[in-house]
Amino acid sequence: MDLISVLLCFVYFVTEGYGLTLIAKVALNGVTGTVTFTQNGGDTTVNFNVAGLANTNTWNIRSNRMVYDRQVRCSDAVLGMNYIESTGTVSSSGTTTETITSAVLPNLNSLTGRALLMNDTTTGDRVCGTIEADEDHITGVAKLKSVVGGTIYFRQVSSSSSSATSIYANAFHLQNTATNSNETVAWGIYSGTCSSNGALYNPTSSSSSPCDQNNQGNCPIGDLSSKNSYLPVGENSEEILTSFVDINLPLSGSNSVIGKILVLKSKSGDVLVCSRIVQYTTRNAVATISRDGVVGMISFKQRSPFDTTTTFVDLSGLSNNAGGYHVHKWPVPEKWATNQKVCDADSVSGHFNPFGIDTSSDPAATVGTDDQYEVGDLSSKYGLLSGLTDKMENYTDHNLPLFGTNSVIGRSIVVHYGNGDRWVCATIEYVGTTVTGLTTFTYPVIGYISFKQPTDIDIELADTMIYVCVDYGNNSSRSIDHKWHVHVGKVGTDALISSGRCSSVQGHYNPYSVDLAGNYNPECNPNNPLRCEVGDMSGKHGKISVRSTSGSIQRHFFTDFDLPLTGDLKILGRSVVIHAADSGGGRLSCADIHTIPNRKVIVKTGTWASESYGSVDGSFMMTRGTEGLIDGTTNVNIQLTGLDSMAGGYHVHVNPVPKENSNPCSAASVGGHFNPFGVNATAGAIDGSGSDDEYEIGDLSRKYGTFLNNKLTYLRKETETMLPIRGPLSITGRSIVIHKSSAGAPRWVCGNITEDTASTGGEMFEAKATFSTGSITGYIYMTQYRYSDGGLSDTGVLVDLINTDGSKTNGHKWHVHQKPVKNDATSGCSSPGGHYNPFMVDVNNGYDECSPLNHLRCELGDQSSKLGRYDIGSGRKFYTDMYLPLVGTYGVAGKSFVIHAANGGGPRVACADIIPVNKVTPLKMTFGDMNFDKSEMVTHLASALHTSPTNLAVSDATTNTDCMAVTVYFTGSNASSIRGELNNMMKKGDQKLGAYRESVICCSSYRKKCMHYKRKHRYHKTRRYHKTGRYQAKFGSYRLSNNRRHHRNRKFRPRYHSMNNHYYRHS
Repeated sequence: MDLISVLLCFVYFVTEGYGLTLIAKVALNGVTGTVTFTQNGGDTTVNFNVAGLANTNTWNIRSNRMVYDRQVRCSDAVLGMNYIESTGTVSSSGTTTETITSAVLPNLNSLTGRALLMNDTTTGDRVCGTIEADEDHITGVAKLKSVVGGTIYFRQVSSSSSSATSIYANAFHLQNTATNSNETVAWGIYSGTCSSNGALYNPTSSSSSPCDQNNQGNCPIGDLSSKNSYLPVGENSEEILTSFVDINLPLSGSNSVIGKILVLKSKSGDVLVCSRIVQYTTRNAVATISRDGVVGMISFKQRSPFDTTTTFVDLSGLSNNAGGYHVHKWPVPEKWATNQKVCDADSVSGHFNPFGIDTSSDPAATVGTDDQYEVGDLSSKYGLLSGLTDKMENYTDHNLPLFGTNSVIGRSIVVHYGNGDRWVCATIEYVGTTVTGLTTFTYPVIGYISFKQPTDIDIELADTMIYVCVDYGNNSSRSIDHKWHVHVGKVGTDALISSGRCSSVQGHYNPYSVDLAGNYNPECNPNNPLRCEVGDMSGKHGKISVRSTSGSIQRHFFTDFDLPLTGDLKILGRSVVIHAADSGGGRLSCADIHTIPNRKVIVKTGTWASESYGSVDGSFMMTRGTEGLIDGTTNVNIQLTGLDSMAGGYHVHVNPVPKENSNPCSAASVGGHFNPFGVNATAGAIDGSGSDDEYEIGDLSRKYGTFLNNKLTYLRKETETMLPIRGPLSITGRSIVIHKSSAGAPRWVCGNITEDTASTGGEMFEAKATFSTGSITGYIYMTQYRYSDGGLSDTGVLVDLINTDGSKTNGHKWHVHQKPVKNDATSGCSSPGGHYNPFMVDVNNGYDECSPLNHLRCELGDQSSKLGRYDIGSGRKFYTDMYLPLVGTYGVAGKSFVIHAANGGGPRVACADIIPVNKVTPLKMTFGDMNFDKSEMVTHLASALHTSPTNLAVSDATTNTDCMAVTVYFTGSNASSIRGELNNMMKKGDQKLGAYRESVICCSSYRKKCMHYKRKHRYHKTRRYHKTGRYQAKFGSYRLSNNRRHHRNRKFRPRYHSMNNHYYRHS
């Protein structure tokens, strides 16, 4: 804003703002305190009450507000030009009173949203603070994302819609950047939509004149150009930061502009950009800690990016062992193994320090201001935990954002021992509902990128949390500086090829048509993300590395404030490409972004099985919003009836409840408590006061401190940290057992934990490998859920194999192999080929990296390395495989399982085909005898049906004289339509079926109708029929008959001859 505009505003405010008090709160560079501005009918009194000044300071008022969430806060470029130049000073004591005359400041309202700047006359050090009323505010924002980009903020006290509204604007060109220069544009608020702007917003029907900066009250509320002057638009972000004060711009009440649209227009009247004005709502986050005896939470709350954050620390069980505690860069990974470290540097990295604070020059704990410490150094800002058994305290933090790219949400809290070693940790979770997208890389990069965004706030305000964990599927060494982007399309069939890899995904996702020429490369950067394409992740957040310095998975975490997972511009359903190392342009690896719904699993009402008579009913419901990679909390809701004062404990057990079993809840059926970490069952306090890891994962009644004794009904809600419903230790697919309270706590009723598909939209697929010949019998049964966009859940795997001689043999490796079994299930099982390894994982170099903690480094079919070896004869055992697709391009249906010799031996001792469980009724096909090969038939049928071979499986063939019969099974999302198409082809005798076309003699041999002959030989006006109803067709010396009655009445059966695999009766 130029000087003339400032003077005009002064004139306008002459009659406004008397009796008003504004305050600048200062907490910066070691200086704390307040500067109070009071006006009562004339001059303005300025009272300084600050501490920490080293020397005398001059002071003045600057045009723009101070924002804490940036590295440089008080520079001229950020605060703008002098709004009021003062010749006063503040001594090092920090207390003084100054006066601004009414001639210089006619109305105090004009200072709303501006900044007080103090400048040390000796060192030149600056401190500053925003001037506004000391009460709660409404903050709105319009994000500009078109020809012009940027943000325009609106802020007004909550208590009065007639009070002054401050406007803080950063607008800059996104298109034609090479030719555009600084300019001013018209701007206004409209009542329509961005597709149809409508009229200027004018709910009070204001039409008085003059309408200008001196007479804002005469103007329509939406006429920002007339009230505040035209809006400056810079060539680059923050080149022109501008502030205005508008006393006719309500953010609350019936005339509020929240929800209306802000439109910028060129001087010729063309719309440059349109955006809704949305209101910030209070953002909440919490880290729930329940580990190693430490129980409690650290919660965070912030109203808007311009407000301070309130931190509440509530911890117990510290036992005088704790020292510092901090926010660390990355979230806590889900714990998958007993000896796995999850709080170390490889897991959560170091302190969160986005502004690069030099900790060697930090003031002592609690002595300095928040900006002098790392953003994540809570113990320096609030005080150490040393010598405490518990801690309960509220803090106000000026430098702990919950909004924007430096948000701490999604990162982690680590509590250290007094000696500095890391002790316990937890992820900082958003409090509210979220949507999650997951990208799974399989070649040559392996790993995941997850995207999580709140869904209970306006999409314009919903930051997206991005968690990257990547490695190589071979023995490659660490590589750095990989560009990565969201691309427009989905991955085609080129993800695994050498030349032209990932070309199917098209270009970067750029829905706002951001100009890529001119100054794109320097201007698109982490401090200026709106100048970047939406999909330019390396531009917005920096390049990534693949594989850590220690040779393990490399992790990264970012927050993106413009990466929608919902709405018209969502990235779900698109893809991510990781480019070559060292800023190379080649496409190294790519994968689709699939929706991972918030999972809800349930033991449903009416599904309980019982060991003895009982009327127990009700449900257990468990919900969790993580994708199985990140530690988090599970919400548990228990509603039980019919307990009849007979129930006692209740637990998650290892295995699911079997069907049609007289002892469904027995140890042989469901196993014992689910206890993958081998916790001492009696270690945790019986009243539930211990930390969650002190109990078996499955011991719910002990963890919650509530048994069911003497209860008729039971209602309870819990939030806990050790009940995963995704990942290798998921409880999904297992069971819950309710015990009786009588002596010995016998098992009473039990029910299976299954996904609530009504809430997730998942479709369950099943497959089974049945071992029925040879020395090993039993089955391997698998279940998986597929979601609407093709995303897949992890896969439940239930193994139950026995030796027919009754012996128990241990340590069997077991794998999915490439092909189905061909007549050698009892003679070496060589026909299935090698392990199923579609992603070409390197098994010759560094394969010891394959483990349950790095399952994508394993062959897809290497179940014994991913899940553990199996002991045959030990009974049922349930596993969860995080990546074993039953359907889709790499589905295992139609392949086979091979069991190897005991004690890790190599010889193959049993094998069986993986057959889809009858989701769709299978079809029986008959055809002439041949050298039959199931793989060849599946490939041929898939080609004829224009589908993937992974959607089909066939049984072993049975032979009857010169004919063969097989059963064809169908799976995948289009199983019904594939079956229907094959059925139609069989009826028509479609030539595409080739050697697998049905034949008359084979139909007769298998005593079934000849489908395609019956269809072909119906009456038709162009065909000739005998009076007997028998149709004759001439084929040289052959005559075809379909009169079955005629054949039955003949004294002799006709002779048949083969003719192109069709059978005709010789005439």
